[in-house]
Amino acid sequence: MALVTAENTVLSQTAAATEEDWMTEEMIPFSATLTFNPQEALIGYLRFEKANPSGLPENAYTYTLPVRFEQ
Repeated sequence: MALVTAENTVLSQTAAATEEDWMTEEMIPFSATLTFNPQEALIGYLRFEKANPSGLPENAYTYTLPVRFEQ
């Protein structure tokens, strides 16, 4: 996952982790910690990217959530 500005500058990124069995079709909880300076931007996006070890485009998936930084 990555936290990016509206101009697509990466403020912070990390891998999300779970303590559950991730080899399932069910939804599972995960967590991640991002450290960043909120003064660097007013708005941005939290970008989640599905792991795609195959590299095949049909297995790629990205979800982007808009965020507003508190100044």
